[in-house]
Amino acid sequence: MGASRSGNTTDMSPLMMAIEHSQPKQITMLLAAGADANYATTAGHTCLHVAADDGCFSVIAELVAAGADLELRTGDTGATPLIEACQPLHEEVGERQRLDTVRALLAAGASAAAADDDGFTALHFAAQCGFASLVPALVRAGADAEQRASSDNTTALMLAVAGEQEACVAALIKAGCDVNARSELGGETHTALTLGMELGLKSGGAILSALRRAGATLPPAEGF
Repeated sequence: MGASRSGNTTDMSPLMMAIEHSQPKQITMLLAAGADANYATTAGHTCLHVAADDGCFSVIAELVAAGADLELRTGDTGATPLIEACQPLHEEVGERQRLDTVRALLAAGASAAAADDDGFTALHFAAQCGFASLVPALVRAGADAEQRASSDNTTALMLAVAGEQEACVAALIKAGCDVNARSELGGETHTALTLGMELGLKSGGAILSALRRAGATLPPAEGF
């Protein structure tokens, strides 16, 4: 269950290398000289993907002004730069830096509703990976908290529960997600509450209590 991460970039262009090494003057010089802001590696990673992966939020507006397409997708998973910004591809990128990157992408016009090849959105990844501060920013930008991934039918709340991401569960509840939303998972009908109960979460008490306080109930057929 859950979203999978994109792979690393290869055959990077000089512009990509400048982004990865945080060289703003070099970036400006290369763009002025006509560097292709939409160049993609064989894996389909673009300059915006590199900026998103590395948390280089300060160059995003400049890249977009130079013609970088915010919705180009990687060849391996179909992830947009915004989707990759919500994945821990580089552990050294802190959550605040990640949030600034997400905000920069959204401000530039990135779609919060975009999904990868498996149907996972940026919100799915943020919820699964524990990036609670990203949740309200994505929801305000139009991310659908009830959207189900096409590959396994999970919602962001279900992934947060399965990953024992208590802060993300709280953030999604605060954002107004439907705590009783149902999905067919593995041939059975589940809500976030029944999923958490079935998984026997180590932190289940706090998470299940939060769901119940928010109005989560067992489906009628499985009542107390």
